[in-house]
Amino acid sequence: MMLTRREFRLSWLPTVAGVLALAACGGPGGGAGTGPGPAVAAPVTTIAPASTTVYSESPGTVVATRSARIASRLSGYVHSLQVDVGDQVHAGELMLTVDNRDIEAQVAQARAALDRARAAFADAKFNYTRYSNLYQQKAVSRQEYESVKRSYETSKSGVAAAAAGLKRAEAQRAYAEVRAPFDGVVTARYVQAGDLATPGKPLVEVQAPGTLEVHSQVGNDAYAALRTGGTVNVATGNDHLDAKVLQLGPAADPATETHLLKAALPPGSGLGAGDFVRVLVPTGSEKTLLVPDTAVVTRAGLTAVFVLDESDHAHLRMVRLGEHRGDRVEVLSGLAAGARIVTRPGDDVANGVLVKPARS
Repeated sequence: MMLTRREFRLSWLPTVAGVLALAACGGPGGGAGTGPGPAVAAPVTTIAPASTTVYSESPGTVVATRSARIASRLSGYVHSLQVDVGDQVHAGELMLTVDNRDIEAQVAQARAALDRARAAFADAKFNYTRYSNLYQQKAVSRQEYESVKRSYETSKSGVAAAAAGLKRAEAQRAYAEVRAPFDGVVTARYVQAGDLATPGKPLVEVQAPGTLEVHSQVGNDAYAALRTGGTVNVATGNDHLDAKVLQLGPAADPATETHLLKAALPPGSGLGAGDFVRVLVPTGSEKTLLVPDTAVVTRAGLTAVFVLDESDHAHLRMVRLGEHRGDRVEVLSGLAAGARIVTRPGDDVANGVLVKPARS
């Protein structure tokens, strides 16, 4: 017979209670602990609702404020690799070279074209000078003079074009040397010596030391609570720090309904580019029950606390916990406001034991 969800929950509760009772029976003193015996002194507190801040949490990534993936504008084999990941480089420092024999051939070809253009211009200039004198003496027709003049002007333009071609070829030669664009650290190397470099293909990545940023996509509620120039909480593990909000994307991504957030990390944060962090944005407050971490015990794999009845006898009660908030933890279910719990049960408190409340 299949149980409904409610019947399943009801049938499960006695089992949990039985497990907790069996676990408690194995505590000090043996038995159920309900018999007469000396009272155990233990700190006790009464649980009351507390106002806690509600946070909107989103994943974030630490990125360098200034970074560059450097590629070559040439096609050729990597000839000399001077740097590796982790190396410090200075602006203008040579990092690698690309085989530029094709470029050298183009430079030689452009230089030869310039020599030809200059030679043609010298001939055209000589003819133009001679025909100018002859035309002034009316020894040649105007048509012949104009033809020689056009040849002269064309050859003059040819020299300029050839010189520009040589300059362009020599500029391509400079691209064979890949240099650091600024002072920084090599964070990635995508090629080995002998690999083929092609235009647009990243060769190395350089990041400048200094300010780091956190980039994250935050929801609408977090976006509404943030402002440029304000601060946002960044968490990594158990460490928290404040980052200054630099940019908020006003338009939400239609697919995820999130906004881009960029925040500057403080110097000495201990984080590095590529690290994963959590971005926490306070969006409101709520009432919740919090108990000290020391009040929570584990019995038979179940999380529980000791609750006192009206006669100050301890009873093990299973609870479901939420987030930790400092040295306290949120209780989602299993406890009600006004309950008295043992904050530090130790080994002497067991199910049914009489407790002498002490100041927590």
